[in-house]
Amino acid sequence: DIGCDMCGGWKLRREQSAHRVVASEGELSVALDIALDDVLLEEGLARDVISRLQTARKDANLHITDRIHLGISTSSLALRTAIAAYRQHIADELLAVRVDLQDSPTSPPDAFCCDAEIEGQGFSAWLVAVPIGGPADDDVGAIGDVPAAKTR
Repeated sequence: DIGCDMCGGWKLRREQSAHRVVASEGELSVALDIALDDVLLEEGLARDVISRLQTARKDANLHITDRIHLGISTSSLALRTAIAAYRQHIADELLAVRVDLQDSPTSPPDAFCCDAEIEGQGFSAWLVAVPIGGPADDDVGAIGDVPAAKTR
């Protein structure tokens, strides 16, 4: 316990809990709330999807400024929910003019295809470069009503 005569006599206790980490050095203490709610978990999954798909862009030898059409399929409800919730962010980060969330991986013949896994949840994706002057959907594509995911 640390007392504070100038702060009205309040006391500071440095104690850990299941959702809080405390670090102290000298008179300085910092406490971090490390609890993860559903929104943070979804955002984390979306960021992991973006990371895997950025690698796919590189593997497909796309130029850094190439716009793409992107298709993603997964049977994971958690991934489908995260992709649907963050599809605009995914599109922005990947320069996708269209993002299709599909029930099964159906790709155009000239698409680059990949499979990835995040925390034991798999997904398949394809991407194809959109020619300059090609279609540029402003609404990012066809997720619309996201079909229910199949259970594993």
